[in-house]
Amino acid sequence: MAINMKKKMIINLFILAAFVFSCSSNEIQTNNSKRNDLNKMNLKGKVKSLKETSYKACILFGDIQKCERERMDWNNLLYSISCYIDSYIIFNSKGYKIEENHYTSKGSLDNKETFNYDENGNKIEENNYISDGLLFCKWINKFNLKGKIIESNFYYLDGSLGGKNIFNYNEIENQIEESSYKSNGNLEWKHTAMFDTKGNQINFIGYKPDGSLDWKDTYKYDKKGNLIEENSFESDGSLKWKKTYIYNLIGNKIEADSFHPDGSLSWKFTYKYDNSEKIIEVISIDLSNIDSKEKVVFNYNCSNNGKEDYDKFGNWLKLIYYKNEIPQYIIEREIEYY
Repeated sequence: MAINMKKKMIINLFILAAFVFSCSSNEIQTNNSKRNDLNKMNLKGKVKSLKETSYKACILFGDIQKCERERMDWNNLLYSISCYIDSYIIFNSKGYKIEENHYTSKGSLDNKETFNYDENGNKIEENNYISDGLLFCKWINKFNLKGKIIESNFYYLDGSLGGKNIFNYNEIENQIEESSYKSNGNLEWKHTAMFDTKGNQINFIGYKPDGSLDWKDTYKYDKKGNLIEENSFESDGSLKWKKTYIYNLIGNKIEADSFHPDGSLSWKFTYKYDNSEKIIEVISIDLSNIDSKEKVVFNYNCSNNGKEDYDKFGNWLKLIYYKNEIPQYIIEREIEYY
């Protein structure tokens, strides 16, 4: 029993790493950063729950159909479209996640997170569980009177403190500093941010425990406040990578390009929309391997048990993933509303 638990603890260190990373404030802050989880996930309407299930795609009688159940591997393309593979997420009436479950290819539970909020809607607790329901770790958060997080404490399974993050803000409540400390109180890292007069974040800087520079990211915006350029620099000032973004007249992203330090193109993403501005296609090309073209196509109706479903709020219900124009996976959604 103890040996099995030890194995699970080792395996789930990967889960913990992702979980801890997700709690760091690395999201670019703009003048409209006050968004709930539904906004961040590009979900419309008062969604109560979201279930996403993936299948291997096959061609039968000339049509693309779902075959055996299989979990699709995560990749840059899915990350760019906020796709949550093989998951079941429950939201409260204010649009914030209260439970998030992730599943294996066989449909069994892989890991689970729960989120608790105070009467003001502040996320005061995050709990992470492994597949057998055992609590693996948790975060306890503290907020100021304006609803801004000021302290986040991480605890291990036995209740011992694993570390804490401290947050500071400027006079208009933009987060300008986050410091992470080990359980013994020693600084692990520090991040700082600066903002323009419109409230858009213009840089994000990481420091080592000794105070020396670790890395620096910078951001540029157009007159409408759309992010149009990101640059990431090493501690010596050399460019690590660069990304640029292009939008259509109504502000929908239509192209995203990633560049190597020498200026050569690394990745290219293109986005297509229908006449009602719903996204219908995203294409990703790795320029280091021109034969690795990836594509996802979105469907806003889906056949279930012979019945054609359509989402009245404009959320996609089926996604088909292609590799070099060959269908590989189908991801289907089930959405419940309040």
